[in-house]
Amino acid sequence: MTLEEKQDLSRLLRRYQEDLLEANNRNIELQAKYDAAKDNCLATSILWEMKSGLKSQYEHARLIINKIDVEIGREMKWAM
Repeated sequence: MTLEEKQDLSRLLRRYQEDLLEANNRNIELQAKYDAAKDNCLATSILWEMKSGLKSQYEHARLIINKIDVEIGREMKWAM
């Protein structure tokens, strides 16, 4: 991968993390609705809207970003 490709990938992964945070905020809102409607048939449909595995996906992206950023730093240092 070229330096520009690595920088672009790092940027895209950060954007992906932002999307995951938004999905997590949506889950929090849905959880509040679910708690209010536990005895209602609406509660089941709320559960289906919630996304799972967000924390692990966020952490996985974070690890890749860190590795790529180290590579970018090394390449920039060697280029000088």
